[in-house]
Formats: sequence, structure tokens, C-alpha cells
Amino acid sequence: MNEKLGNLDFIEYLSQGVTVFDQNLNLVAWNKKAAELLDFPLELAKIGTPLARFLKMNAERGEYGPGDIDTIVNEGLKLTKQRIPHSFERKRPDGTVLLIEGNFTADHAMVTTYTDITETRLAEKKYQIVNDLLDKQNRQQAGEIEKSRQHLQERNRILEIVTENTKHGISLFDKDLNLLASNARFLELLEFPPEFGQSGTTMLQMFEYNAKRGEYGEGNLEEKIRERIQLALSFNPHKFERVRPDGTVIEIIGTPVKDGFVTTYTDITELRNVQLKLEDATKTLQKTVQQQSIALSQKQFQANQLITAINAMEETIALCDKEGRVVFCNEKLRSLIPELSSYLDPGKPFEGFIRAALEIGFYKLDKYELDAWFKNRMDHYQTASGVFETEIVGGKWFQVQDQRLSDGSIISIGSDITEIKQSQVEKIEAEARFRDFAEIGADWFWEIDQDLRFNYFAGNVKEVTGVAISEFIGKTRQEVQYGNLDFESNSWEKYFQDLENRSDIDNFEYQWLRPDGEIRFISLSGRPHFDESGEFLGYRGVGQDITSRKISEERIRESEERFRTIADNLTEVFWLVNVEENGSYKVLYVNPAFEPLWRHKPEELFEDDSIWYRCVHPDDKDNLKETFQGFIEGRNGYDLEFRLCYPDGSEKIIHSEGQLIKDAAGKIVRVAGVSRDVTGFRRSEQALRRSQKMDAIGQLTGGVAHDFNNILGIIQGNLELLEEMLIGNEAALERIEKGLKGTARGAEITRKLLSFSRESVEEKRLTSVNGFISTMENLIVTSLTASIEVTTELSNDIWPVLIDTGDFEDAILNLSLNARDAMPDGGHLIIETENKVLDKDYLKHDPTGQIGEFVMISVSDTGCGMSKDVREKIFEPFFTTKPIERGTGLGLSMVYGFVKRSGGHMRVYSEPDAGTTFRIYLPRANRKMEIVPRANINQRDLVAGTEKVLVVDDEESLLELTTMALTQLGYDVIAANSGRNALEKLADNEDIDLLFSDVIMPGDLDGYQLAKLAHEASPNLKILLTSGFTKNHEKYVHGTDKFLSELATNLLSKPYSRVDLGKKLRNMLD
Repeated sequence: MNEKLGNLDFIEYLSQGVTVFDQNLNLVAWNKKAAELLDFPLELAKIGTPLARFLKMNAERGEYGPGDIDTIVNEGLKLTKQRIPHSFERKRPDGTVLLIEGNFTADHAMVTTYTDITETRLAEKKYQIVNDLLDKQNRQQAGEIEKSRQHLQERNRILEIVTENTKHGISLFDKDLNLLASNARFLELLEFPPEFGQSGTTMLQMFEYNAKRGEYGEGNLEEKIRERIQLALSFNPHKFERVRPDGTVIEIIGTPVKDGFVTTYTDITELRNVQLKLEDATKTLQKTVQQQSIALSQKQFQANQLITAINAMEETIALCDKEGRVVFCNEKLRSLIPELSSYLDPGKPFEGFIRAALEIGFYKLDKYELDAWFKNRMDHYQTASGVFETEIVGGKWFQVQDQRLSDGSIISIGSDITEIKQSQVEKIEAEARFRDFAEIGADWFWEIDQDLRFNYFAGNVKEVTGVAISEFIGKTRQEVQYGNLDFESNSWEKYFQDLENRSDIDNFEYQWLRPDGEIRFISLSGRPHFDESGEFLGYRGVGQDITSRKISEERIRESEERFRTIADNLTEVFWLVNVEENGSYKVLYVNPAFEPLWRHKPEELFEDDSIWYRCVHPDDKDNLKETFQGFIEGRNGYDLEFRLCYPDGSEKIIHSEGQLIKDAAGKIVRVAGVSRDVTGFRRSEQALRRSQKMDAIGQLTGGVAHDFNNILGIIQGNLELLEEMLIGNEAALERIEKGLKGTARGAEITRKLLSFSRESVEEKRLTSVNGFISTMENLIVTSLTASIEVTTELSNDIWPVLIDTGDFEDAILNLSLNARDAMPDGGHLIIETENKVLDKDYLKHDPTGQIGEFVMISVSDTGCGMSKDVREKIFEPFFTTKPIERGTGLGLSMVYGFVKRSGGHMRVYSEPDAGTTFRIYLPRANRKMEIVPRANINQRDLVAGTEKVLVVDDEESLLELTTMALTQLGYDVIAANSGRNALEKLADNEDIDLLFSDVIMPGDLDGYQLAKLAHEASPNLKILLTSGFTKNHEKYVHGTDKFLSELATNLLSKPYSRVDLGKKLRNMLD
């Protein structure tokens, strides 16, 4: 259970309270939120506190209501021991409401969460109150049907005012083609009986009435009626003209509205008559021009008559030849612009008249429109295509129809269409007004006059405001401010400014305090209206009660605020992105944790989302973009790592993952995700892998050294035996001596390998590194070339360290020689010492380091430096960048092994062509080492002995040699090839004086285990261990078992000579 709780620090960041009790119902974990919500004293919230104490404390302070305290506690424990998940609400004495949910793990531990739902319950209560108020309002409205009918009548009165004062007939039908409303002009134009203006009259009745009186002509009348009904039911906009039997021409325009259809009817008979006159005049003129064969006198007479008639027309007429020169124009055209009459003389270009009129401002145009208008007018004239309309001075509108005759000449006929235009404007205004009232959904309508005083209300104003309509009529908004809670706010200032500017009022919102104390939220919209001359008449608008919407918005706002509070306090970067229709995206939100990593403020990212990629490592950028684009398109997931680069050259590793947010149709609309800095974690992983690799190499090299030592022992033992057997044979002895020197060199190599694997036998001493470095300085100088300058900077009062001084000297000399090889052309070598206190901040830069007090030894050179790949391999055995004849690749491995055996660590700083620095950190010694001097033993007494010795070794050849060597020295020797075999020999031979055993042996007993069992069986038995690979040597030397510690300290290293073995045995037996 406790192991599982090792990573529970995160519960401190939860918004819920959490407690964890083990299977015995004792507290094992909690967070501060739980103590806060449950009001526990901190002295009670300790690991191991039983659940019963918490239950008793709660019972004593009335948390569970009245009753016997012991009974309440026992019942609580009984229920808990049933291990049944539970969820309930508890209202604490202070009114706080907690949601308590308990669950049980597989090992019967109880995990309980506590959530403060006080605000939720209050919100639900408020929501219920609002619902009750709405129910009350609904009941009131149900009882006031008559008032609603009156409101509807008033609304109809408004419609009547609007519709009865227009020249156009208007009708409104519902979706079932039943008449809802119409004006008198509608009945007048279509000559319908008065009863057809009543609501409910069907369109079918009207069509049948028209058919009977011949409005649709002859033929299949039922088919014509059916066609008209189908057109109406299509609810498509339409426009057509109908000529009534009496010759009246009616223009009919249908416009669909919400759940119905609005139709306008306009009498355009006069306009059509004018057009017919123009057409007749044009035909007559054409006929006159073309009759070239008629006698001159007759032509002149007819021309005079025609000119007289044309001059009497209200339309302007101009005839030009095919080159555009004036042939004839009537007096109406000349009188239109008297000062330009000369431009219309025969032979003058008609284009000149148009340009002159444009220059004197005859046409109502802005300066920037002149050139474009002129080009458009002349293009129209040259092509003689249709009708051209334009506005002229005096607010009038003029229409010109250009037509090319068969001889290429062009006739232009113009007419004043001002009244038609005004009618169209009136019609458009009436339709807009009708739509404003018919389509705007609102709680009430309002009007204010040109003095901004209320003159009309319709709807449930009183129900919303609590004030009668009569209290508003005749007053300005300022005069009814008693209900406005925020009347002095800037929003009201803008509202009044819009009124003064005659601007539209769009969804202006404010708070209203009803007389009963209830606050309502109200929205107003309105539009200014003007008469034909542009005179301001007032405003028309609508009002809505938006209280429910505001309550919902406030709940959403509170929810968003809670979300932002959580997101803004996350240490990870939380981001939210909107996915656009075209597949692009826009960052909607990113929390403040973004700035420390991306070095930009969140606001900058909202303006320029390319900032997200700006500091991404170039090698990672394309993959990041491609992955994210595929993610928002739903082609792949989003869970990856990338690097951020900074101007100072540093980098951070970012892990980013995201989730898709889809709408109800399954379309991706947003994506959300989290990005976190995992640089430290990745460095720790890398350091761990490197450490594991070095440990594995250490184990491998140690094992190789062990086997090699056994082989060297066999070779050395046999050579020593041959040396005795061949006394007098100088040539043979010379060969034997060279063989023994070879075994010595092999032993030195295995010592270096064991040094790297941290398993060599050593003798540590309390040492001041300054003293050893000062003593070695001359040796270092003489070992380097004359072109290398050596400097030592040793701090005063350096702390003592506990190290093997021989290994330390080897390490410093080895680093100095490496520096020499890195500076073939000379340079500078600096050796420094300094006391260092390393804290948690240091571990951020060196995950392999340690916290505490250390002595730092730095060896720096100004040589060629190393690449990153070389730095990662320099401590591996046999790795070297030097030629084969100049290095073995074991030097830095020995340094590494020495530092690790000494309980320290080291760092390397190096770049190509920038030199190298090795920093060794050795822990400060906090105790003195007791050094016991060895006794001086007479060498002659070490040679031989007569005691009984049990020799144990799994290597047959080595066992045979050792047995032979000891036998020759006079000992009574018994041999065993395993730990179990040795125990059997000990049991059969109680007079054995000394056990001499190898440490590493196959089977279930190694040398230490064998020694322990033998010592327990025979406490006076002398025991000596030997090994070439002491895997757990340090553990036994510094262990708590004094017996094993002495064995490890006194261990004989392989390979050993007969003399070394004889001395060691005599030293123990004497």
C-alpha cells in the first residue's frame, strides 16, 4: 500500500478533498483541501491516525446530529468495514454541503473524495425560485387572456394606421392562405366587397370571385384558379401585372414572411399609358422619317404637324444621325436646361450636350462618380439598349429610352418618373414597416415622437417592468429613470447619443428594478423614422425581457471563470484551438504557463499563431506542423515530443498531447491539449541509461577480470613450481622470469579493469587532496612537455575526504597525461580544488549528481576538445581516440571507477577546439579513519607451516596448484571444489586449523556464505578469503557484520604468489 502511495503528491493540486485509509482503517494519505473542508486540526491529520478518531471528533461536534457518540462511531466503523462503495451528501453545522464519495481498492484500502457543492445546491435553489416565478407568470398570463386580446387589437390598430395611409393595397395571408389583415386600398383597387376584408377570408374565395366576374378571361377557370393557388403555396417571391376588364393595370408583388405571405397591389395604369404614348410617337416619327418618296410639300406639312405635336408632348425627344449629331429635338428637351439649348442645334454632337449638363451639375452625382457615370451613359446611348434612369437636380428622377432606327440613327425619349419613384419608395417603406411589426418577435412595441417622448406602447410592458403604461406616456427616458439601476453608466450615455444622432438602437441592454424589488434585464431595439422630406418623426422599436438569458450567461461566465482559475494555475501549458471551415485553425486560449517556455506572452500568440512554431528546433518543426495538421483533420492522433531552442543556445524538450472536440454531427470544431516541459525527466532517463550501461560494462569487465585472474594464478603457480624444479638451468630460468613478468603485467591490467568496475580491494585513508596535488606537481610537470604551462589553484581550508590515495594519484596523473596528448603544440593545464555545497538546483543541470558537501577537483586544458559522441564513450573500457601504440583505453575507466568507489561523481565539459575540463566531486569525510599498523614479521617464519588447511576453489587447475604449493611449504592440505563439499570436509575433519576459500563459486554458497557457516560451526577456525573479482567487497567492508567486515578487509587478491600466500597464512596462524 505505501509503495502505491509514493506518487500521491499530485492530490495537493486537486480541487477536491481526498483521504486514503488502509485496510486497517488507518490514515495513510490526505490533502490540505480535505483538512479545510472537514475542518480537521492538523495534529489529527497524521499518518496512522485511525478512522475511529475522526468519526468520534465529528460526532462530538454534532456533524452526525444527536445521539450516543460511541454508538455513532461503532455504526460508522461497521458500515465502513463492509467495504461497500458509497455516495451521500452531508450538511455541516456551518451550512456547507459536502458530496462524499467512498470507494475501495483491490487491497481493501478506502479512498474518499469530498466535494463542496454548497454553491451548486444554492444555484439549484435559485433556479427553482426562478422556475416558480415563471410558473406564476404563466398562471397570470393564463388569467389575462382578455388583456392579450386587447393588446392584439391595439397592434392591429397600428397596422391599420400604417396600411390605411398608403396608396398601395396590402394583404397578409397565413401559411394556409387565410387572410390575416388588409387595408381599404386593397378592396378598392380589386373592387372586392367589404366582407372580403374580414380576417379568415380565404384566397380561394377571392380567386373564385374574380373568375366569376371575368377577371381571368375565358377558358378553363378551375385550371386558372388551381394555378394561382399553387403559385401562392410555393411561397416564392413573385411580381406580375394584371389588366382588369376596365383597363386598369395592377402591379402585384408577393413577398414571403414568417409563416405567411405579404402582397402589395399598385395602380400603374397612368405609367403604362405614358409608355404607350411614347411607343405611338416613336412609331409615328419612324414612319415620317422613312417616307422619303412623299412630296416635299406634303412632307413639310406633315413634318410641321408632327413637330407641333412633338413639341406639345411632356416627354423630351432627340433624334441624332448615325454619327451622333443632332438632327432634331423638341422644345421640352430645350427647356429642360435652357442655358445649354445651343448644344442641341442640328449638327452638334449629342455627346457634347450630355457632357455640358454633367459639368454644370444637372445630374445629382458625387465628384468621384462623374467619369464612370458619363462612360456608362454614352455606352448605353451607343448600344441603344433599353432604359436608362438617373436622378437630376431638384430631387427629380428622369428616364431615357434610346432606340436605334433602321438607317442607323438614334432616337432618345425621356420622361419624368419622379412620382413613380416616390410611389416605389412609399411602397418599400410600407413593406418595411409592415415587416418590422409583423416579423420582430418581442415582448412589447414602443414609439417615441420627435421630442423623444413615449407616445405608444403595446405588449406586456407592465408585466415586465411592474409599472403601468400610463406612467410612461408623454415622458422621456430620463423622466422614467427611477427603475434603471445603472442609469449613470457609460452605456446609457451612448444610448442617448445614438438618439441624438438618429442612429439605430440595436440590442441595448440595461437593468430594471421593479417596485416589488425584483431585478429584470431588458433589451431594446429601435429605428428612427422620417417623413418624405427627411424630417425626423421619432423612433419605433421593441423591448424584450432577457432576464432568463442573463441568468444563463452568468452561469456560463462563472463556469468559464472556474475553468480559467484552474487553467491559469496549471504548470503545464494548456491550449485550446478553434478549427475553421477551410481547415485552418486559430488559437482561442493558452494559459500563462506558455510564456516561460515559449518566451512570448499569450496575447502575442492570439495575434500571430506562427509564434507557436517560431522557437521549435528546425529538425522538429516540419514533423510538428504535419502531425498537428493531420490531427485537426482527424487523420492521426497528437502525442509527440519536440525541442524548443533559445537565443542563448539552450534547449528544452516538450511533450505535447491533444484531444479532439466534435459537434453533435461528429465534425471536429476544436482541439484542446497540454504541453509540458520534460527536459529534466528526459535527462534523468538518459543519465539512468548511461549509468545502467556503465554498470553493465562494469559487471562484464569484472567478470572478465575474475576469470583472467584465475588463469594468471594458474600460470604464475606453475611457473613458480618450474622455477624450483629447474634451478641451475639459467636459460630456462630466464624464460620463467619473463613469464612471471608477463603475469605481473596481466595482473596490472585486471587491476585496472577491477578499478573501473569498482570491485577492487583498496585501503581508504582520511586525506587532504591539496597535499597530494602539491606533492605530485613536480611529477606532473616532468611528465608533460616543456611547451605546456602547469598551474595549480588550491583553495584554503579544503575539507578532508576518505579515499585510496594511490588511486587518487593515478587519477590525477592520468587526467594530466590525457591533457598533454590533447595539446601536442603546447597549452595550459590548470588543476583547481574547491569546497562545494550542491543543492537541488544543481541536479537540474546534472541528474547523475548528488546533494551534499563535496570537494571539487578540476583538471582543465586548452587542447583540441571532444565532440558529443566522444564524450559519451570516454569512460568505457578500451575506448580510445589515440593510436593503438599510445593507449589502452583503460585510463579514464580507472578514474571513473575510483570516483564511484569513493562515493562521488564527475562531470565533463568539452567542445571541439575549446578545451576540456574534468570535475571530480568527492564527498566530504565526516569521520576519522582508524589505521592499525601491521606487525613486523620475520620473513623466515612465513615460509613454512605444519597446520591443517582446507583449500576451496571451483577452478580445478588453481585448486591443484594451491594444494601443491601449501603441501611443499609443509602444510597438511585438504582440497574441496565447492562450498557444499567444503562443509562436508569440515564436518569430517574437526582438527582443521584454517579455511582458505575462493569468494566466487558456482552453486548456492559463495565464499562469504561458506565462511559464515564454518565460523558458526567452529568459532576458533581461522578463515582467509581470496578473489580476483570482489563484487560485493565494499558492502562487506562497511557492513554491520563485524566478522564478514574483517574477512573482506583481510582478503587476498588474485593472482597471488606462493610467498604472498605463505606470508598471509603465517600472519593469520601465528
